[in-house]
Amino acid sequence: MVGVTLLLYRSVRTLLAFVLSLASAVALGVAAGGLLGFHLHHHLVVGALTVLVTTLASLVYLHSRFVDRPADVPVREHQLKALRSKLLP
Repeated sequence: MVGVTLLLYRSVRTLLAFVLSLASAVALGVAAGGLLGFHLHHHLVVGALTVLVTTLASLVYLHSRFVDRPADVPVREHQLKALRSKLLP
């Protein structure tokens, strides 16, 4: 995953943001599974991978929406627009 992110984006800041977001999402998913009584075996691993893939897809979408910023739009305003468009169906 680290190699693919570096290959696609070539940015250490983006790599760190992706890795930290993915690690926290998977950790929260595994913790929630543990609190709900799931044992750490293949079912929980598949659930963690599902969370990882879903989070990565969301991050890639948000990043691609953010990169499309027009020159005349301020960064903060465009960040909000990208986040709002992610929440749309």
